[in-house]
Amino acid sequence: ADDYSFNGFDDWFLPSSGDLNEMYINRGVVGGFVSAGYWSSSEADNNEAFLQAFTTGGQGDVNKTGGVGVRAIRIF
Repeated sequence: ADDYSFNGFDDWFLPSSGDLNEMYINRGVVGGFVSAGYWSSSEADNNEAFLQAFTTGGQGDVNKTGGVGVRAIRIF
């Protein structure tokens, strides 16, 4: 996310687990989500990070080696 540039903006970052949960709650307004899980920037430990499931709304820590989607965000 740090190197991402879109529509002239380059200040993107990965959301925290709290940010992702708010995005899940407001997914109908935000839009563009797939029924899958998204990584957060919040880490459980050196091997695991928190994931937000957009199928159920659940959160949990998952091994970082797993293939999970990301959704970069920016503050405006």
